[in-house]
Amino acid sequence: MTVPPKLCLQCKNVLPPTVDFWDELTRFGEPVGFVCKRCKTPAGLAIRALEEKSKTDAKECLDRLVAAAHQNRLQCPSFISLTAELVAEFGGPAALCKEWVEQIRACKPGSAARLRAYESVGRMIDAASKHSLREVTDLNDNELREELSELLSVKLRVFAPEEADKPHVAAG
Repeated sequence: MTVPPKLCLQCKNVLPPTVDFWDELTRFGEPVGFVCKRCKTPAGLAIRALEEKSKTDAKECLDRLVAAAHQNRLQCPSFISLTAELVAEFGGPAALCKEWVEQIRACKPGSAARLRAYESVGRMIDAASKHSLREVTDLNDNELREELSELLSVKLRVFAPEEADKPHVAAG
């Protein structure tokens, strides 16, 4: 019987079941333990420690950049400017949305990838609303009425597209 290769949980490499890679083998030829020889050496331990330190350093650096951006220090780009640049790279909002929808539809219905894609749409909407240029409390009555009217017409087109073409009578 052939023994399949085994995954080292430390370095994440799949290695053949030989004494070249594993400290011991059972009488059936299966590796004993979950960490390969290379990861147990002082050099292997040092490499893992360095990798963990670099992950920690990268996270700390990112945290500092985010904090600086929130405090508008160091000329950090704002969320709005980053978003505008990203949208421009895709060729505008319509092109970005079209690409996004195509990617979602390419996923198998009900799959984890498709659900994550829908979740990312929700996160984007949430982030965009948090970083909008104006707060609702800053709008005057006419501007608020226009925003609500636009919001309601968009919802009608999304949930009842057949009604979007019908003329609407404005209440006077």
